[in-house]
Amino acid sequence: MSRLSTWKQLGGAGVLGRTERARRWVTLVVALVGCAVGALGEGTLLVVSLAAALGILVGRWLRQRRGLPSPRAQDRWRGLNTSALILCVLAAFAQTPLLVLGMGLVAWLQVHRAWTGRGARDDRVALLLALLQALMGCVVTASVLLAPLFLMLILLVPIGLALCHLGLESEGARARRQRPGGSAYAPRGLLLGLAPISAVLTVFFFLILPRIDGGASLAGDSPDRVTGFGKDVDIGDLGELLKSEQVVLRLRITDADGQPFKGPVYLRGAALDSFDGQRWRSTLGRGGTWTPPPLDAPGLLRQEVFLEPISETVIFGLGEIVQVRGTGRGLVRDGNGTVRYRGAPDRLHYTAWSLPARPGAAPRPTAIDAWTQLPADLDPRIVALADRVLAQAGGTAGHSASPWQKAVTLTAFLRHDYRYSLVPPELPGGVAPADPLAWFLFQSRAGHCEYFATALAVMLRTQGIPARVVNGFLGGELNPLDGWLLVRQRDAHSWVEVNLGAQGWVTLDATPAGDQPPRIASAWSQAQGWLTRRWDSAVIDYDLPTQLGALAAVGRVLQPPGVQADSPLELPEIGGVVVLGLAGAVAVLSLRLLLGWL
Repeated sequence: MSRLSTWKQLGGAGVLGRTERARRWVTLVVALVGCAVGALGEGTLLVVSLAAALGILVGRWLRQRRGLPSPRAQDRWRGLNTSALILCVLAAFAQTPLLVLGMGLVAWLQVHRAWTGRGARDDRVALLLALLQALMGCVVTASVLLAPLFLMLILLVPIGLALCHLGLESEGARARRQRPGGSAYAPRGLLLGLAPISAVLTVFFFLILPRIDGGASLAGDSPDRVTGFGKDVDIGDLGELLKSEQVVLRLRITDADGQPFKGPVYLRGAALDSFDGQRWRSTLGRGGTWTPPPLDAPGLLRQEVFLEPISETVIFGLGEIVQVRGTGRGLVRDGNGTVRYRGAPDRLHYTAWSLPARPGAAPRPTAIDAWTQLPADLDPRIVALADRVLAQAGGTAGHSASPWQKAVTLTAFLRHDYRYSLVPPELPGGVAPADPLAWFLFQSRAGHCEYFATALAVMLRTQGIPARVVNGFLGGELNPLDGWLLVRQRDAHSWVEVNLGAQGWVTLDATPAGDQPPRIASAWSQAQGWLTRRWDSAVIDYDLPTQLGALAAVGRVLQPPGVQADSPLELPEIGGVVVLGLAGAVAVLSLRLLLGWL
């Protein structure tokens, strides 16, 4: 009796069959998990990943039923591969983002393996392609679902690779008609031991390998369209956001003593100065030299902000932003106090310091005309209405009152005599009014925050009081667990800033019940928000500057006693990059030696 026959009688063939089935199932699950990570990127990557998952399932099912593809089918696949490569080249010339091209090519290779794979060698390639899909998907998503998906990869990929190794050994043994011996059996210690080793190596690679930023721009997917924060805003644009639950930003506000901020949260976005009867515009360029005050100045409020990618590059903050750190971008502030960052819209984590009211901040004389400008064809009834309201107030609130008293009187009038409505009434037939402000004041008498803010700003300007409209966010959902505030698109709001000379710019809100404090989040939202922030802080916000900062801290700890902090011995950034590269090379070599030993 031959050795191979003896081995089969001992049950080796049954073990091989079970090992092969386990390898196929593990490979299929890992390939689908790789597609799931890519699908978290949304947009084009979502479509590519879902199509790949469907192709993998169909290909594996057909291969299970029909067996290996015929030579003729193999020829057809060679033609399809050539066509796919030509399509990628054409897409590159069409300026398709490289990340989308890479994801598409990897997805195609994964589908090709599912349809034409012949054994353990092809399954091993499929496992590596799934890892590549997952790594590329991580660049473009901040979803908390990455954690469980990566945990599955950490557990399954080592097992799949071990099964592939056993499959290759058994296939080679059968081809040579030799007894596989113990290699036909899946050593339980090897399979279970690879998982913790893989987990440790994954964390190690995550900590040392250089991180890249700007995943949204690499993917080519447009950020969320958020109207109302550009330099040209029609009345009613902001109303499109008030029905959306999409998260815009998360922030935590503290004062100089580290205590949580209490009071209405008006997150200032874009301020607009010119009104033509239909839309507001920002016409003032750069606001001169930006000289931030010291961070220990009285009254400063500190805000740590996680800003999701939106279509406008606006920096949001509470009141007048006086300093911003951590964006990694150049900043520009215009004459209306709007702060924007340079470059394409992206996810940002920054810290801003604001001064809600800065005494002595008088307006620039050249900007007075911009803040008192009125449309040439302004309805005269609006001027008459403002005069009548002040005349009826009489006393210290009438025409002889101070600008502040007039502003308070007009604000109270709009709050008391007009009604808030998310969908303002329209003309018969759904036609938009030719003069939306006049329609709001004299016909519908109902509208959302943009109409109230426009009405107050225009009525103040009829009295010669400098005023401008500000679009931003009000309130949000407060998480009492850690003091963080979750702001959604539906929290978009408009209000007015009035200039009172020596008192600077003061916020006024004519919208009924507009200055309400933040909402308290539900228990489920509190737990979800806490987990999301932990994930953002530990994973999403871990980037190359963070790595370099950690290396610099190590350099300061290791420097000899008595050496100054600015000594050349302190680890510079270029040295950090070199150290990261060397550490990555050592890690790869160590991994290669470890796998060879296993």
